[in-house]
Amino acid sequence: MDSLTKKTLDVSRSLTYTYYTHPPSRPENPTVLCIHGFPDEAAEWADLATTHLIPAGYGVIAVDCLGYAGTSKPLDPALYAFEHMTKDLAEILDNEKIQKVVSLGHDWGCSFAQRFYNYHPDRVLGLVMINVAYNAPGDKAFDLDAANEMSKKLFGYATQPYWYLFSSEDGYKLLDEHLESCFTVLHGPPESWLDTTCKYDGLKDYLIADKKQQTEPYATEEMMNAFITRFKRDGFAAPTCYGR
Repeated sequence: MDSLTKKTLDVSRSLTYTYYTHPPSRPENPTVLCIHGFPDEAAEWADLATTHLIPAGYGVIAVDCLGYAGTSKPLDPALYAFEHMTKDLAEILDNEKIQKVVSLGHDWGCSFAQRFYNYHPDRVLGLVMINVAYNAPGDKAFDLDAANEMSKKLFGYATQPYWYLFSSEDGYKLLDEHLESCFTVLHGPPESWLDTTCKYDGLKDYLIADKKQQTEPYATEEMMNAFITRFKRDGFAAPTCYGR
C-alpha cells in the first residue's frame, strides 16, 4: 500500500476507521471504494490498486472495515448493522470531499458494497461484486438454515454450514487457537471445502484436530505469516460479529 496515503477518521458514532487513498489522475475517472471481505483488510486491494486502478487513472479508497486491522474493533454485534456501517463509509467520503464512487466489494465486502448502494444510492456510480451475487434487501431476517437447505437443493450440498461456527457466541475462540489451520482451510483447494466449510461441523472438526493442508499457489508463506501475526494481535472476536 506504499503508493497510497494512510489516513484515520473518527466517525460520528465514536469509532475510528483507517483507510488508504489515492486521488484520480484523470478528472473523468471516478474513485473506486474498495471493501474487503472476511477475514481480510484494506491491504487485500494492494495489487489491484497499484497495478491496475492507479496506473489507469482511477482514484482509490481502500478501507479497513469495522473490526479489522487499523479500525476500531467493538464487540457489540449491533454496531455492525449495515445501516450504521454504510453511514460510516459516507462520512469517509465526506471527509475526502468525494460525492460519488464505484462501490467494489469482495466476499463479505460484496454485501457491504451492495448495502452502501441501497442506503446511499446518491453516492454510488456503479456496483462491482467479486464472488458474491447481488442480494436484494428484504423484509425478513436472514435464515441460515433455509439458506443451506436451498443451496443443498440447487447444488447438492449446503454452501454455508461454516456460518454456524462463525455466528456462535464463542466460535471465534476456536479460530484464534488454530490460526495456521484456519489459513489453510480458507485458502485450500476449492474441492476441499466440501469436507470443511460446506460440511456441517466440518470446519469445527478441522480446527479442533489442528489440521493443515496444501494451500493454493497464491497463498504464500509470507501471506500466511502476515495473517497469523495480525490475528494473534487482533483476534477473531470482532470480525465474527458480522455473523451474529
